[in-house]
This record gives sequence, structure tokens and C-alpha cells, in this order.
Amino acid sequence: MKSLLFTLLLVVSFSVKAQNNAFKVNPLGFANNGFELSFESHEPNSSHSAELLIAYASSKSNDGGSNLNAYMMELRYKFYVAATPSTFKGLYVAPVGSYGEARRKSSNRNYANEKANIAALGVLLGYQWKITIAQHNAILIDTHLGFSYYFTKSTPTLNDENSKGVKGRYGISVGYAF
Repeated sequence: MKSLLFTLLLVVSFSVKAQNNAFKVNPLGFANNGFELSFESHEPNSSHSAELLIAYASSKSNDGGSNLNAYMMELRYKFYVAATPSTFKGLYVAPVGSYGEARRKSSNRNYANEKANIAALGVLLGYQWKITIAQHNAILIDTHLGFSYYFTKSTPTLNDENSKGVKGRYGISVGYAF
């Protein structure tokens, strides 16, 4: 995970252009004992952008002796609907693809090696506001809703039935464009 974050930061540092890149955080991720960070890059004079999202969440299970930790990466390709191209602003439609892993850690030997691989495909409809604070800097507020179809493969002892199929999605993130 650390090497993935390092690689992402390295790619960003070589591709920085004025107000064509943004980092965002989802404040709801912290409520789920985790985080959700994303990097969005916008091609100049175009009406689309690509966003890479990295997420982590942790929860205690009902048995009281185990924790479930999940890691996820997602790629979004946003098509802004506005008639004139504007960097990071307006209504958008985004196909999304996700891949992640969930592992259960427990003091009980019965749960020692439980894990699930999770993949998803979906679509989001969203709106992103841009509040310019300087010539080359802006605050972003991004809201979206949509759905994804989740494919899950897990070890036999981990019940993954609740994580399969079509699920609704929603989110909000706040960011900084530079």
C-alpha cells in the first residue's frame, strides 16, 4: 500500500500543470474508521478527466474478537456534460471500475486466514463545484450517486453474500485543485 501511494505521488509530481490536477478527500471515510483519498487529472481544453481513488475501512465484527479491514482502488473516468470545457466544474457521468481486498484479523484461530477479493463495475452521476481562491488554485466540492455491480470471491468461512450484486452508491468529497 505504501509503494502504491509513493508511485501515485511520483506520477503526480511529474504531471503538474496549473489547475489541471486535484487531490480530494471524502470526510465520510473517516466516519467508517478509514479514509478515502483521490487524485483527479483533467486534460486541458477537454470535457473529461480521470480520477484514481484509494480507500481503506475497518470495522469490528459482531463476535467481538475480530476486525475486518478492507482496501480498495477505483478508477473513474468523468465526462463533464457542460457545453464548454471547464476544468473540474459541472455535471458529469462517470463509468467506474474498482478492485479491493477485505481481510479478517482475529485472536480466534478459526478466522485466521479469511479474506475476500472484490471487484466492481458501475456508473456515477455527479456534480462538482469549483471555488477559485487564486489564479491557479481552487477548492472543489464533488457529490455523486450511482450504482455498481460487485463480484466477490472469498474463503469458504467468510460470508460474502451481503457484498455481491448491485449496490447503490453515494458520496461527497472536498479537494484542492492546483
